[in-house]
Amino acid sequence: MLSDAGLTAAPVLAVPAWVGGTAIAFLSSSLLKAIGFKEEVGVLDSVLNRGDPTVILIALLLVAPVAEELFFRGVVYNAWERERGSSMAVFGSAALFAAIHTSLFSLVPIFALGVALALLFRRTRSLPATMAMHAGFNAISVALALLARQGI
Repeated sequence: MLSDAGLTAAPVLAVPAWVGGTAIAFLSSSLLKAIGFKEEVGVLDSVLNRGDPTVILIALLLVAPVAEELFFRGVVYNAWERERGSSMAVFGSAALFAAIHTSLFSLVPIFALGVALALLFRRTRSLPATMAMHAGFNAISVALALLARQGI
């Protein structure tokens, strides 16, 4: 179980996860573009560019982390760990997590985030910890997107 200090530290883990995810996104995006794929503006990008900031914050900092972690770590991870072992639980839940985000360009970085979240869950057995890390990761992305939207 995760101590109070560990739960407090979980959002801090979002920073290296975001930096790593951004580096992976840059590399995978560059590779995809080099072999001829074109990145299109997705639904999330459209919402971040034009949506109501309050709705964006509630959806991406509260609803998405809670719902996704309940499902991917609380249900999928635990079922696959019980049936197939911890490696399948880590990589399977991360692959499914990446697949539902439906973007070829974000597939690899979202998979990497899914692995990080699954490893945190395996170590702590704490959904609040993974929710906090997930929310922290999203908070960095949303803050930067909203700042960019304002020309900052």
